[in-house]
Amino acid sequence: MWALIEALPVEGHWHAQARGSLLDELNQQHRALALQVLTLASDRTALSPVQAWLQRDDATLQHTRSMPAEILTQNADYPIASVAVRRLAQLAQVPVN
Repeated sequence: MWALIEALPVEGHWHAQARGSLLDELNQQHRALALQVLTLASDRTALSPVQAWLQRDDATLQHTRSMPAEILTQNADYPIASVAVRRLAQLAQVPVN
């Protein structure tokens, strides 16, 4: 996601503001998702915390995991990047069991 947003064209002040906001939001969601993974680290399982987090039975997670492949088939632009970052925010709000 970071590379996708960084590659967006900047044509003026508003594009620069939009890209900066998207990167800030992406960083915030990255931190929130990392905390979810670390929460699973306290559960002693045979899986690594990342594997445990990825293998959860969570429809939001499964849908979000398919998103990057779909984005790569599109010409990424600010609306697509915005929706993708928002989707990560929704994922970060799902309680981890």
